[in-house]
Amino acid sequence: MSTEKGGPKLYSDSLCVDEVNQDVYYSNSFLNFLNHQLTKLAKQQADRLHCLIDRYDRFHKQQASDLQKQRHTVGNVLDEMKNQKQAQDLLSEQVIEQQEMSKYIDEQLDKMNEAFTVLQENNEEWTLITKDLFQQTSSYEGIHEELSSQISNQTNQFNDFEELTKEWRNQIEQQIKSLKQHITTSNALYVATTSRNQSLRSSHVETDRAISNLNTNHSVSTNRIAEGPFVDLFRELPVNFPIHQVYINGSTIEAGKFLNISQDGSIAHFIDDLDIKTFDCTKIDGVKWGQAEQGEK
Repeated sequence: MSTEKGGPKLYSDSLCVDEVNQDVYYSNSFLNFLNHQLTKLAKQQADRLHCLIDRYDRFHKQQASDLQKQRHTVGNVLDEMKNQKQAQDLLSEQVIEQQEMSKYIDEQLDKMNEAFTVLQENNEEWTLITKDLFQQTSSYEGIHEELSSQISNQTNQFNDFEELTKEWRNQIEQQIKSLKQHITTSNALYVATTSRNQSLRSSHVETDRAISNLNTNHSVSTNRIAEGPFVDLFRELPVNFPIHQVYINGSTIEAGKFLNISQDGSIAHFIDDLDIKTFDCTKIDGVKWGQAEQGEK
């Protein structure tokens, strides 16, 4: 009886152990599955975190590179503006406005450099500084576009000025050519005038001789002494004194150069080129001097 009673009890205990072992197995399997899933999830999270970190680093490097390129671009623009300073000096109010704009850009660049330095020294403030830079980027892009437009206009004005300079140079060269022609003509005229004056000097001797005979004949034909304001004036004048015009009875007559006056003072003789002119001193109302000194008497 004892054996029969003990048999079922052992069988029952064996079943319990098997069930426990089976539960432990399933529990371990489930734990292994959970551990595998957690490990897989942790790896995915780690990969995602590394990906985010890499994206953040690339974004940071891209922003730094973009800022550096923008600084380099603006620096090149400023260098180009300095190279064009000579041309810009010829402009008036627009140059002043462009200088003010250049000064404003320099100030903005200084602010960007300060912000970039703070960004490098304080990485923990990167997010706030990045947002601030994003807000400023739009305004800088507008300034850059405006500066590019002004540089384009400046280039067009410089090209127009260069064309105008070429036109001025052509005009000056033409004037120099005309001046050379004028000098050549003047030299030829001077040579011709010198030759003509030599001929006139040789003819003056014969003219003076004819006038002397004329005066002698006139003094014989009259015994009176003329009176008048121009009689005494002409007596004091030297030979070849320039008299531009003579006024007689309201008429203007070209005179030329004074030769002499008759002994009685009634007749004055002038020479105009090769023509000898005679005037009655008592009828002269006035004279106009030549280019040496001008005035009316």
